[in-house]
Amino acid sequence: MGEADEIMNKIKQNNTIPLTDTRKKTQGTAFSILGSISLSHLLNDMIQSLILAIYPLLQSEFTLNFIQIGMITLTYQVTASLLQPLIGLYTDKHPQPYSLPIGMGFTLSGLLLLAYADSFPVILLAAALVGTGSSVFHPESSRVARMASGGRLGLAQSLFQVSGNLGSAFGPLLAAIIIAPYGKGNVGWLSLAALLAIIILLQVSQWYKMQHHATSRHVSNTLPHPRFSKKMIIRSFIILLVLIFSKYFYSHQYQQLLHLLPDPEIRYFSAKCADSSLCIFVCCGLFFGLAFGMGGIGAAVLGYVADKTSIELVYKICAFLPLLGIFTLLLPNIENKNEKNSTIY
Repeated sequence: MGEADEIMNKIKQNNTIPLTDTRKKTQGTAFSILGSISLSHLLNDMIQSLILAIYPLLQSEFTLNFIQIGMITLTYQVTASLLQPLIGLYTDKHPQPYSLPIGMGFTLSGLLLLAYADSFPVILLAAALVGTGSSVFHPESSRVARMASGGRLGLAQSLFQVSGNLGSAFGPLLAAIIIAPYGKGNVGWLSLAALLAIIILLQVSQWYKMQHHATSRHVSNTLPHPRFSKKMIIRSFIILLVLIFSKYFYSHQYQQLLHLLPDPEIRYFSAKCADSSLCIFVCCGLFFGLAFGMGGIGAAVLGYVADKTSIELVYKICAFLPLLGIFTLLLPNIENKNEKNSTIY
């Protein structure tokens, strides 16, 4: 009772729970919950990445044109991305612990519908359901990762981010192994991953509900934070949005270039291979595997740096990383068709 009274006195004085006390209260459960929500993030992003991975299969089975493929992408992106801030805005005011398994239920429904889709409108509906599941999952799962951090926000966010990157890498791989050789119907098997995520998220939601009730009786925020003016908050928020825009603008362009790269470059370098098609796929796998792998490692390393130093240093590091693109000047020139058979150094 003495320790509890001391904590309550500190809450009344500072309107915050001391960081050391918070860590003591969450130390026993933080990593188990963080591991569970990270695993769920892996499963969620693995399923999400399947939509793009099976585009060639959908195109050949339903003879889709580029406009229809664009409609699938638009439907998915609107529900998976643009809907997400609205859900986050609502759950900020009205936390919904059990929205996590409910969101994964949308994803499960979308997978099953996609597996048995027999027309283009049904594919659009399936993409919308999978996207909606992602929109419901991400805001609350990020909140859980923060609650389970015990104050180690950089570590928690990096683990959470790494799991998502791994899931995005596993999705196309599973599509190539499970779906491509046997047809679209095998998408249904991946619904087992969504079912597993629902089971995990039910346990996480129970913990989330208990934590929410425990903190709401005392204080709205469990971690101390400096107070800034409204003008400063708005300006900082705009700067962060610009950073996110610039990052994803060039990263998505980079992904498109990776799709184009195998055709002119990899075909040239794999031309002397006994099975050039195999070499092409191996090289493509190397590029994409390295891209996603570096994303995961980068998230972990930068999270550690943020915890040990400051988030400002991480921003500075990330701001200068695109300068590595200057090494593309060292790539060989393969546009000259007269030099196809010459040796390139």
